[in-house]
Amino acid sequence: MTTSEHTDALHRVDIKARSIRPFDFRTYHIYLNQEADTKYQHVLTLAELIIKEDSATWPVEEEWKRRMPDWALKGTRSVTREEADNLLAAIPREQWGQLPWDFGSWLDALKVRGWIWLNHHRDGAKLTIFLGIIESPAHLEAFEELVRVAGATVNSSG
Repeated sequence: MTTSEHTDALHRVDIKARSIRPFDFRTYHIYLNQEADTKYQHVLTLAELIIKEDSATWPVEEEWKRRMPDWALKGTRSVTREEADNLLAAIPREQWGQLPWDFGSWLDALKVRGWIWLNHHRDGAKLTIFLGIIESPAHLEAFEELVRVAGATVNSSG
């Protein structure tokens, strides 16, 4: 599949299934770092995996672990319930948002995203992604984690 075909397919996956119009938009400027072609494909691969799933039939965590590429699993963190409880007990509640994402929590946030992928544009190592906000709250931090897991860096958003 060419990059153009992949782009078109990704676009159709997220828009075709929705009859709702975004009420807001977010533009992400992303740096693909070294190996830009690989990181670009990683971003699109993760986005497509997530976008094509419906929240009503969302796979369980173990199924996600089977579906995710090895490089994505290596880029995420899993903690036991006991480890999570210990972290939450040791850190003040107002700082919980600064904790790194856990694989299961990340997937939970992606289940009901509140955003749709509208389009993207790549220029070398720079990738611009346009999201439409369709629900509040939109789990944009989970999208940003998707970018990080793919090996890229969010430079700015707005």
